[in-house]
Amino acid sequence: MTTKKRIKTLTPALVLLLASVACVCVPLPGIELPDLGQDDQQFTLSDNPQAELVYTASDYVWRLSSDRDGNLYVLTDGGDLLRIDAEGGSEKVYSDLALCSFSRRSMAVLPSGDLVVNDCADKTDRLLQIDQDGNATTLLELQDNVLSLSSDLDGNVYVGTWASEGNLNLNLQPFTYLGGADNITGQISRLSPDNTLTTIYEGGIPVALATGDDGDLVAAIWGESGPFRPERKEYSACSYLGMFWIGMSEQVKVVRIAGDDEVQIVTEAMNSVSAVTLRNVDRVVVVGMHDPDPCGIYLVETGQEPLRLAFSDDEVDDDIMGLTIAGEYLYFADVDGNVYRAQ
Repeated sequence: MTTKKRIKTLTPALVLLLASVACVCVPLPGIELPDLGQDDQQFTLSDNPQAELVYTASDYVWRLSSDRDGNLYVLTDGGDLLRIDAEGGSEKVYSDLALCSFSRRSMAVLPSGDLVVNDCADKTDRLLQIDQDGNATTLLELQDNVLSLSSDLDGNVYVGTWASEGNLNLNLQPFTYLGGADNITGQISRLSPDNTLTTIYEGGIPVALATGDDGDLVAAIWGESGPFRPERKEYSACSYLGMFWIGMSEQVKVVRIAGDDEVQIVTEAMNSVSAVTLRNVDRVVVVGMHDPDPCGIYLVETGQEPLRLAFSDDEVDDDIMGLTIAGEYLYFADVDGNVYRAQ
């Protein structure tokens, strides 16, 4: 079962999680990815899915995305952007993406196949659009800290950010996490293809974003806006993506933001949700925790209790950093750089 990570208990796995190693990507021999580019493929997932290892890397994976041409995209700790094609081959699309201190690496895939990622220049977040040949164009600079990105079929990019006013207290042991703040605010903005930025949500911290084929946005929101003071108690997080916000890990909601920017609750029953993916809003897949069950991958439907997926290998869903649905398959990547396919 997945080991919960607590502030008061530093496990060896956490030490490894924070270590950075050089990226050496190794496609596994004899395994081919299916053709993911067919729009008519129906995504279904059993309650007892099988997970197949399709790719591995020596660097741990921050984010996992996919396009409609059968490609997977991996964003690594070292700032490398990798493409895994339908035959299982890999190539580096871009490298040396920098990371600002209070941001998290993220990416989105546009309908054209171009990628949008966050980069850091002069201690300021900026969004880059990277084409299939690795050419980068700066879309805009942001004053706030980037946490999450997603995109829809119309070419809009959704940007999850957070900002702080006043004093910010950090605890540095056993890892860096937010110990208190005078005032924090989370925000989700929509960047249109003509580079117009519109705020569609303000409130808690948007740790993860995903967009369905129907255009609706789903977000994992941690905490609320305003002053933050965590209680003195043990907290758990399911991946490094949530470690900085661990004091809010029990104040999480998964919300749907519809086309009219109306915010609707999908579930408030999950804790520590650090990754989200969906084909449509009726069937959302998240990484998180639902007491008394441990961290893992869950199916979430509005009005229903979250359902944890039970893999035959009960450790295969440890430390999941990224999720994506491509064709009829669910793909997920763990902290060790392993990419799995499940159905």
